[in-house]
Amino acid sequence: MEGTLGGGYEFVEAPDVDDYVSVTPDELMINRKLLHKDLQAKLEKADFLRNRRIDNDR
Repeated sequence: MEGTLGGGYEFVEAPDVDDYVSVTPDELMINRKLLHKDLQAKLEKADFLRNRRIDNDR
């Protein structure tokens, strides 16, 4: 947009409708397990940091 910082705009080519990603059910399950594992690690780290902060405040 011309009114934004940096201004200007450009046209980009839209992806072809036939360019889609094919994923098998097994690949979806693997990705789900990896995402769950990553999320669980982040939640555990957040709990650890929160508990550490509480302990330091005492």
